Amino acid sequence: MSGSTKRNADAGLTHRLSPWRIVFMLIGCATIAFVGGYMTTRPDWFVAIVGGLMAAGFTAIAVSLISRWATFGSETVLAIAPEGLLDLRLAPQIIPWSAIRDVDVWRSASSRGIVLTVDEAVLGMLELTRAARLSQVVTSGLGPNQLPVSALELNTDFKTLFIEITDAWKLHR
Repeated sequence: MSGSTKRNADAGLTHRLSPWRIVFMLIGCATIAFVGGYMTTRPDWFVAIVGGLMAAGFTAIAVSLISRWATFGSETVLAIAPEGLLDLRLAPQIIPWSAIRDVDVWRSASSRGIVLTVDEAVLGMLELTRAARLSQVVTSGLGPNQLPVSALELNTDFKTLFIEITDAWKLHR
């Protein structure tokens, strides 16, 4: 179990945003944005355009990370409880284990995530966040009714989170 993962009889397992992961992601975004900004001063128009896009894109990612930290702060972001999974990055409601049809891994060349296949009726009742709706576009190629769960910003790693979610899903569905 991670350093700031808590086990609570009522809430099950809870995870918070990791401030160090956010800080290091911000440093990386700022570095790439500065490199992109420098590239805009180059005489080659193609390099200047690519640099401008890099600077704008990674500045937007940095702003997103800062707003996420401002929104959630140090409160619990993800809870694995006997009733279901609560991920405030997806929706403010608990997704019942009985409504989760499958838990799978999504992989791309540079990342991976946990993908929940949720019953269509329950998915329609959830008040999905903007980020969750946008991420459904990414996972739409995997099939309908997909919700991605990421360990990227949390105080745990991918493998631990995947095991915690699949164990709870198998136990409580």
